[in-house]
Amino acid sequence: MLSEIIVKENWSDYNIRKSRHIDRLLFNCSEEWEIDYLIQKIQAHEPWSEYKIREAIKLACYEELEPRPRESFIRCVIKILT
Repeated sequence: MLSEIIVKENWSDYNIRKSRHIDRLLFNCSEEWEIDYLIQKIQAHEPWSEYKIREAIKLACYEELEPRPRESFIRCVIKILT
């Protein structure tokens, strides 16, 4: 399953970039770099357009309430895409 593949990938560069260590397992929909990062992760496995992925992320941001655990957020995005 695609969401599990993405969840299990190496996210260390993402974790380092998060401003607070506590937030590293949460997805922040207001951070453009996090959205771009997730788009790149998804496109590494599927040829979906950036627009399609961005729209799925927007929908997931409304469906998943804060705080958004990264793993469940990724699953939500992939569910919307498929």
